[in-house]
Amino acid sequence: MATKKEKVILDPKKKREVCTIEYHFSSEERDAKARELATACQDKQAVEDKKKMINSQLKAEADGISTKINLLSNHLSHGFEMKEVECDVILNFEKGVREIYFNGKFYHEKPLTASDHQLELELTEEMSKRDNLIAEKKGDIKLEVGEYYLLTSGVILQLTESNPEGITLENIERRATRKEFKEQNSAK
Repeated sequence: MATKKEKVILDPKKKREVCTIEYHFSSEERDAKARELATACQDKQAVEDKKKMINSQLKAEADGISTKINLLSNHLSHGFEMKEVECDVILNFEKGVREIYFNGKFYHEKPLTASDHQLELELTEEMSKRDNLIAEKKGDIKLEVGEYYLLTSGVILQLTESNPEGITLENIERRATRKEFKEQNSAK
């Protein structure tokens, strides 16, 4: 029951319900919305960057698979692939051809090249030492980067610069071999 202080007016024409109206934000609410907008923009940019990265990775993966498909397709349609393999080569000077054998079976022949007509010499370590001694006696030693030299001090070094400091023809006793260089360094 209503007391004297409370007076309830019951008006059958008036009622409460939820309606959509134009609501103007307070400055605190506007600041909160601005922060939400900035965060949403950053989130969207991060997702778009991630999407680009994933798309790029997937495209590279798909391109790799396409390349493999094309290669396999070519192999199947042609029935072969080009490979570098060990073959036996017989120089047939009478016919002027190089006869190429693979797995003991004749494969192909090609014309002889100019280098086929050159005699191959096997350079042994002893021949190299002999040539070094002959060159030293004639004074023909030239300093060459990558070569090994025995110094008058007994040290063998590999020349790594074109004009090293302190190394002259006077401090070089002779050229050395890589084997001598390794032996000296393994003894240390």
